[in-house]
Amino acid sequence: MKNTLLFVTACGILLFGQPVSAALVDQDWMTSGDANLLIDTGTGMRWLDLSVTANQSYNNVAANLGQGGIYEGFRFATQSEVIDLWAHAGITNTERVWVQNGEFQAVKDLVNRLGPTVMIEPGLFTVATHTIGMVEGGPPLSANQRWAMELTYAPDGASIRTSANYYTWDITFADDHYSSYLVQPVPLPASIWLLLSGVFSLYTLMRHSHRRRNLR
Repeated sequence: MKNTLLFVTACGILLFGQPVSAALVDQDWMTSGDANLLIDTGTGMRWLDLSVTANQSYNNVAANLGQGGIYEGFRFATQSEVIDLWAHAGITNTERVWVQNGEFQAVKDLVNRLGPTVMIEPGLFTVATHTIGMVEGGPPLSANQRWAMELTYAPDGASIRTSANYYTWDITFADDHYSSYLVQPVPLPASIWLLLSGVFSLYTLMRHSHRRRNLR
């Protein structure tokens, strides 16, 4: 029985142990070369670039999530799911404080892959590059509002700012700077399910064989 368990464990490692660390992989969505999808291999989630839903209200995006809609198969991501995405990209939540924590390149890379916009505001950096997406979840808000999560990098090449609970956005408003984090699970390929089925069948046969030997 011990050998059987070791065999099944080894198969599990082969099936699910790769890759050892999470990676973010670009994938085309509507047309070849658009690279509007981002696959998080750590969670098995497919993310739609924020540039796709820019200048669309939450309500407009929601109306296109159902059958026949342009975003069919997607849903709004939760705040915790976005934080996981950031973590797998090597990014932490700074609670909207400008910091130099060694994550500049990671933030710049993710912002540019999701869809950058120009930030102009008074403060430490009057001009920077950011991307902001609305999500579900987080601390309670009124029914007509959603949290919008920010990723921003500064022109000094070192400073970044991220936030999960600072910006709120009315679900009826649209703006070039505000998008929606949309996500969908990546289905396992049929070959994986077939392999899993084979491993389970082999395990069952080995277990029954072991029982017959014990009964002799």
